Amino acid sequence: EARKARRPAQWSASLGFDPARREQAINAASAMGRIARNDVPALPAPAGAPLLELVHNAGAPEEARRALRGLAEQLAKRSEAPSADAAGRERTQELKAASAAKVASFGDAA
Repeated sequence: EARKARRPAQWSASLGFDPARREQAINAASAMGRIARNDVPALPAPAGAPLLELVHNAGAPEEARRALRGLAEQLAKRSEAPSADAAGRERTQELKAASAAKVASFGDAA
């Protein structure tokens, strides 16, 4: 169906099975223009990440835990918002469709 409608492939990132090569693969896909770096979900933190442990550590200073929770909320809100790259790609697709329609109308007029 997508091929008949001449829609380009939609690429997306997958975490895959090899954590050691995950970042390398995402960077390569981004460099090739298949995905925008802003559209890639945040990679999971390494096991035993000290900041994550601090948020959940009851012995950690409450001020530090509160600040880290606030940061996590800000990052979550940011990841929910559409990226500028996604909006730009959508606008480009709209312009391409409009151009294709104009080209088709010239053929009809002839």
